[in-house]
Amino acid sequence: MYKLIAAFFTSFLVTLLIIRFKHLHERLSADSDLSGPQKIHTIPVPRIGGISITAGLFVAIPLKIIQLSSISPEVILLVCAVPTFTIGLAEDLTKKISVRQRLFFTAISAFCVIYFLDIQVSSLGIPFVDFLFAIPFFSVVFTIIAITGLANAYNPTSGSKCINYGQDLNLMYASK
Repeated sequence: MYKLIAAFFTSFLVTLLIIRFKHLHERLSADSDLSGPQKIHTIPVPRIGGISITAGLFVAIPLKIIQLSSISPEVILLVCAVPTFTIGLAEDLTKKISVRQRLFFTAISAFCVIYFLDIQVSSLGIPFVDFLFAIPFFSVVFTIIAITGLANAYNPTSGSKCINYGQDLNLMYASK
């Protein structure tokens, strides 16, 4: 429980620092394009919130690399996430990374998880599909697609109008 609390406060503190000192990095990190269907901000805001999450993970995950002569699964999982974190941070800073590149790097992370932790979807409870999952190729491909799709499904909704519908209504009524 203390690791969760430490991760929360670390992430919270890093987020506060990012916001407090945004004037030092907003030239690189701020989203200054305020037009578009998913843009809800009226001023440029930092896009580098992943740094806060990663800092919290580094605190929460025990960083003892050697654990009974083997590397702990948490550390392996964190290392496997490096390609996804790196490409996400690069996109946040440059705003020039294509969706295809982000999907590719996320798929690399997913493959690393499958390879190093031997984790993959082996059953969905659907007889014909489960029969296909008995063939490792199908199981691996499905797992990569599932992890990559889930990881990227959050990105477009992070500032979408449907999530902020209540705020839009408030703005509409305030303007009357």
